[in-house]
Amino acid sequence: MEDDVMHRRIARYASAVVIAATSLTALTGTADAQEPVKTVYFAGLPGTNNDGNPDEWRVTDRVGLSQVVYNEWAPARRCDTSTVPPFVPDTATKLTGYSLGRLATIYYLARASDAQRNTISQVTMIDPGNYASMRNSCDSEPLFVGDDQPLGIGKRGADYLVDWLEANRGARLTILAGPWTATNSHQGIQEIYFNRLRDAERATGIEMSSRVLVCNYSTTETNITKSHHQMIKGADGYVDADLSTCPDGMPNLTLQEPKQGWHP
Repeated sequence: MEDDVMHRRIARYASAVVIAATSLTALTGTADAQEPVKTVYFAGLPGTNNDGNPDEWRVTDRVGLSQVVYNEWAPARRCDTSTVPPFVPDTATKLTGYSLGRLATIYYLARASDAQRNTISQVTMIDPGNYASMRNSCDSEPLFVGDDQPLGIGKRGADYLVDWLEANRGARLTILAGPWTATNSHQGIQEIYFNRLRDAERATGIEMSSRVLVCNYSTTETNITKSHHQMIKGADGYVDADLSTCPDGMPNLTLQEPKQGWHP
């Protein structure tokens, strides 16, 4: 009888251990404790890399970094922001977007509460795009932030980026601009993002431009598409970095003048 009782106790204990391990795995993806996610990286539209292979533009895995590929975060309905927030845990303080992944960072900010906006201290955009790519996308169109929102009514994507910089006085936006983004004197970010930023500064009296840093890079590729691909490969190690200054020495990328970067 005592043996039966002991066996039942052992079985219950073993079951509890299994349940606890299962719960931990559900939360962390592994039975071992992990560092909390500090940076969420959103990749751009998948394509073919410079070696001729399919590529989702993932970067090297590391502690504290979560990666979200385009087919995971991109909404079925144009400019719908609802797909992004579930990928950003409360522990995240940085958002990084490569190419079209820039929109995912904006989609999160559009849905974020005041507390969540204050938690995000840095947004990094890696070669976000030229004027045509931003003018014909949700950077320039009203975003859907609620199911009852009428079509075509609401703030545009770029407005939410400015709102974040205005509300969070410690926030920084860093743009690593390759040849694609630099097209026509950075016309895309100048007209779509920075014109709204400058208008907001004049209207509110809140200084934001000094917290926006643009770093210019050339690549070893002369083809604009291949140079765009080279930007994320070279910047791989910086998607989760604190970028208050322009990183130098990235593979196949050359930091251009002004070496300290420039502000809007």
